[in-house]
Amino acid sequence: MRRAPTQLEIHLNPAGPAFETRCSAMTRERFLLLFLRVIGTVAGSAALCAVMPFRAMDAAHQALGMGPLPSHPIVVYLARSTSAFYALVGALFWAISLDLIRYRPLVRGTGLAFIALGILLLLTDIQAGLPRFWQITEGPINALFGVTLMWAGTARKPHRTKAVPESALSCPAGRSQNRHNPPEPESRN
Repeated sequence: MRRAPTQLEIHLNPAGPAFETRCSAMTRERFLLLFLRVIGTVAGSAALCAVMPFRAMDAAHQALGMGPLPSHPIVVYLARSTSAFYALVGALFWAISLDLIRYRPLVRGTGLAFIALGILLLLTDIQAGLPRFWQITEGPINALFGVTLMWAGTARKPHRTKAVPESALSCPAGRSQNRHNPPEPESRN
């Protein structure tokens, strides 16, 4: 005799809406986890720039086609503190990724902040006369990060089904579980 499906089997039935809702939410949840960790790792790598020797910063500045890096104290301070700040953001993204359910409102708020930051950076880059490649990457990429966080941070919670007693899952007496497996005759002892 074929057994009745369990509550879990009904919940995870690929043909049912509960499965589709749960799958799309889990996919988005997984994407958000990976996205936060990748961006967190990349941003965290800025910690190296915070302690980079000035000669290396100057070489990078020249390699980007922006000439020699001025050695004024404010320039060195801003370069190092900005790098440290990016590293801090990277660490925060990793921390958020460890408990997405708890920090979901923070993810959405961070998304809004990154959209605003992207717009501000674009305007600042244009006003400062930074090279065109810088203008079309820094601000728009940060805004895109924000949009991505908003999208991934709005994943719906998985659909919860009501508990169904096992007796409600079985077929009434004398009826087949399905048309291919008729019920076995009852044995008489």
